[in-house]
Amino acid sequence: MSKTKLDGDLWLLNRSRHKPRDVSPPVLEVIEAGLRFGEFSNGLFDITIGGLTDLWDFSPGAEVPHPVMVEMWRETVDYRKVIIDGSSVQTEYLTFIDLGGIAKGYIADRMAEIIINGGAAGVIIDLGGDVAIAGKKPDGEPWRLGIRKPFSEHGELFGIVETRGCAVVTSGVYERYFTDTDTNIRYHHILDPATGMPAITDIISATVLADSAMTGDALSTIALLAGSKKAVELLPTAEGFIGAVLLLENGEIIEIGEVDFTAA
Repeated sequence: MSKTKLDGDLWLLNRSRHKPRDVSPPVLEVIEAGLRFGEFSNGLFDITIGGLTDLWDFSPGAEVPHPVMVEMWRETVDYRKVIIDGSSVQTEYLTFIDLGGIAKGYIADRMAEIIINGGAAGVIIDLGGDVAIAGKKPDGEPWRLGIRKPFSEHGELFGIVETRGCAVVTSGVYERYFTDTDTNIRYHHILDPATGMPAITDIISATVLADSAMTGDALSTIALLAGSKKAVELLPTAEGFIGAVLLLENGEIIEIGEVDFTAA
């Protein structure tokens, strides 16, 4: 599922030059899920954003890409042009798939499934922002998960959620970013497919509780891209959504759906 792993399914698909290519069942499953989330969000979430994610570099000292290059790669983004026929996937020429928005959630789900099927009573899988939970804690108490305070240098929390068995995923604009030395503008890694630029949003952290980490992965990104007003309307309509905690730029906290949240 990595677009950079040489000879991997996705790497080969992205270099197939508009020709159909077979992929393994797990990769196909995640691509199909990505397309469903694209449809659900009306393109806010788009797995064909690979050209843009290759263009941008969010390491310290990076620079903003030239507007002409941003526009060129933005025009290659359109999840509706991905064609699936059986186990084969076909994309437009120069359209590259990037599963970074949901692959980690899928992997967390599968890891939890394997461990539970192996006989464990309960398991928590933490892949850094993507937390899959299955089964029960030995003491019968809820799982308690801290939500990191954005831009905190010492790991402080801004709140805690409790759950008895659903996935919890947090996305934010504070994990990967760089600051332009000339303008002092901060550019984060959540790219808007409509503009090719980092999303303009009033949400700095979105934590989603869902029936799977893959669903939470996609919905937390969709929330950031949508902004708080639209996210409040959109998230509860998603299949598998349970609840969410949104931290806004102005410090306001918004709770959506069924969520047991305590501010730190």
